[in-house]
Amino acid sequence: AKPAESSPDALALYADAASFQNNGAFDLAVDEWAKFVEKFPQDPLAPKARHYLGVCQLQLKQYDKAAATFAGVAKDF
Repeated sequence: AKPAESSPDALALYADAASFQNNGAFDLAVDEWAKFVEKFPQDPLAPKARHYLGVCQLQLKQYDKAAATFAGVAKDF
């Protein structure tokens, strides 16, 4: 069986979120990662997107949200 692939829309949103994160715009990255997780929960990149969401939440000192995000990733993946 061929592994699932991300759609062009998912890849574009993932790239935008990663760009914001890599450039230190963590508030914008949080919004984009959350949007990715909501729109593409079954995408092969969803586990990474959820992890990066938690990383950005940590950077913004949103510790409770980050802990919940990481716990969800650990539980689901």
